[in-house]
Amino acid sequence: MTRYKNQLKTILKLILTGLALYLVFRKIDTAQLFEILKTIQWIWLVPAVILFVLSKVATAVRLNQYFKNISLQLSEWKNWKLYLIGMFYNLFLPGGIGGDGYKVYLLNKHFKLPVKKLLQAALLDRLGGLVAIVFLLFGLFLIVEVELDFLESELWNGLMVAGLILTVPGFWLVQKLFFKDFL
Repeated sequence: MTRYKNQLKTILKLILTGLALYLVFRKIDTAQLFEILKTIQWIWLVPAVILFVLSKVATAVRLNQYFKNISLQLSEWKNWKLYLIGMFYNLFLPGGIGGDGYKVYLLNKHFKLPVKKLLQAALLDRLGGLVAIVFLLFGLFLIVEVELDFLESELWNGLMVAGLILTVPGFWLVQKLFFKDFL
């Protein structure tokens, strides 16, 4: 009976995925898409895809470290599969956090860990990504030339340097105050 139930779930997932892809591609002008594909500069696309995948691997490893902080021992391979499932669900569930919710649901179901701790791990993972983006933003504001006078001032540059210096310690302080189990 369980085998048939699992097969039915898989079929249902495939149907829903196919339906979602159908709805997306119905809205896309495929002729225009193929014209755009002809103009792709592969010399830039290939390294971009490689760096994107590497960033996802690094993020999955970081998330697994957070899981280990709450005594959830997942192999890197299982964590990677779980991470990919979460990415998949983020494409279709509203808000971009549906995949995190699904991961929390699965992990709570299988490992009986408190939902609060699992949510904290997922939130901290997202927050870590935001901190990395903010750090890069401060750094890029220092090196990119912009034709706006206030962006060229000493005060602006000082604020950007201060942001660079304080971003990581600020993140550590947030962890210390709100996420003690994850230090």
